[in-house]
Amino acid sequence: MERKLLYMEAEMIKDKIKVVEHNTMAPKPLPLNEIATLE
Repeated sequence: MERKLLYMEAEMIKDKIKVVEHNTMAPKPLPLNEIATLE
């Protein structure tokens, strides 16, 4: 039972990483702190 839970958690983390990688590949506006340093 415990092992199955850990496996499910690992799968969720993998999915989150995929989402983050997808978001970082997509063009996105600069975060506010980066905009502030440009001025």
